[in-house]
This record gives sequence, C-alpha cells and structure tokens, in this order.
Amino acid sequence: MAKPRVPMELQSKKVSKEEREKRIKAESALVGDRDLLETPPEHLNKIEKEIYMELVQPLLHIKALGNADREIIAICANAKYRMHQANELIEEHGLMVYKENTKTHQVELVENPAIKTYKTYEGIFNKNMTAIGMSASARSKFATNVENEQKENKLNNLLSGLRS
Repeated sequence: MAKPRVPMELQSKKVSKEEREKRIKAESALVGDRDLLETPPEHLNKIEKEIYMELVQPLLHIKALGNADREIIAICANAKYRMHQANELIEEHGLMVYKENTKTHQVELVENPAIKTYKTYEGIFNKNMTAIGMSASARSKFATNVENEQKENKLNNLLSGLRS
C-alpha cells in the first residue's frame, strides 16, 4: 500500500525552491478555510474540548491544515480522553485483576481489560496524528525543513548582498 502524501512544508526530500513554492501554493489553494480550526466540534464533551484545544494549538503553524481536519483532531481528542479513562482504571485496579472463571467458578488473576482499551485508543490516536502529519517523524522532518529553509534564506541574502 502506498504511503499517504505528506504536505510539502513537512517534507524533507530535496526539491528546488521553485518546485517547493509551487507545491505549497497548490496545497494552500486546496486547504480551504481555517476559521473553524480553533473551535472544537460541539459533539465533544468539556474535557475532550480542552484536549482538542491542547492538540490544535501546536498545529496552527501548519498551513496545510484546514477546517476539514477538525474531525481528525476531534477523533484524536476523543481517543486521548479514552486513554486517560483507561489509564485511571489501570491505576485504580492495577495491571492484573481477579476474574471468576465461568466454567470452573474459580477466581483467576488476568490482565486488566483496560490495558487492551488503552492500546486500542492509543492506536487510533497515533494513526490520526500521523494522518495530519504530527507523528514524531513528521515533526522532526518539519524541524529539519525549517532549519534548512532558514540556512537557505541566509545564504540567499548573503549572495544577493555580494551581487549588489
């Protein structure tokens, strides 16, 4: 299966400055409005809305995100909220819990079911954060791109100063 295309501002591959600007311009034309991005969807509860705002604030610099990405961020907020709930159950009851075997009616020590729930929502969270380019690898690529772009701009400024 092919990897999803990453926004140009998050890519680290070498492309010419003209090609990069052309792609960024094309992507920005497709993004649409961003006015609702800072407003959590109404279907989220109060805590999920707070988590939504925590998640969206560091993402506002990514110009490729628009109103259409609100639902993905809302899914991430919901998943993170469910992870917190599962973690509270794990903290309260521990990693292992006692459960009665329905066949033998003996009490057995088994893994806390909240661990599986946590893993499920962690997968949902990670998958959707990757979808909007906010996985750890995407952030490191973005940081590298910003650093390279700053160096390139300094070099261009220096060269243009020498030419004049």
